[in-house]
Amino acid sequence: KIAWKVRPATTADTESASALLKKSYEALLPADYSEETLNSTLSKITEARPQLLTCGTWYLVEHPETGDIVGCGGWTQRSPQNDTTFAPHLRHFATDPDWTRLGVASSVWKRVQPELDAISNVAEVYSTLTAEKFYGSLGYESIKSMEIPLGPNGTCAFPCILMRRAREVS
Repeated sequence: KIAWKVRPATTADTESASALLKKSYEALLPADYSEETLNSTLSKITEARPQLLTCGTWYLVEHPETGDIVGCGGWTQRSPQNDTTFAPHLRHFATDPDWTRLGVASSVWKRVQPELDAISNVAEVYSTLTAEKFYGSLGYESIKSMEIPLGPNGTCAFPCILMRRAREVS
């Protein structure tokens, strides 16, 4: 088992985080999205956003031996599409396709889960079609299929699934 190093992202990580998102999404999303959809949306979803890099709750996963960035993910307090939603919201989980199914995304979840549980009994994610099974394995339930508007004036739409995890309180 690999002991992944999970650390908060910073603005110094802009280039490496964007490269990871691009590599991951270009390799993994075509199984579930049309070429047309990806051609119009990939450039909009593969840039590491400054608000994530500086929020303190979005993380990068480093390979413990090489220091290479092999994963990312985290959360923010509000939904990126609806400022009236106050449930914590998972954001931009991605894994380098060379390192999938080796605990990279789960290592981020292990860092994020206690933070989420400390502030709320409910958390949400706009899951890619590709990641629905992963989030399901974390206890998230699919609520509805939807499209996130991207680009200037929402000129293109990215299909996703709103998923929610409600933690039982004892």
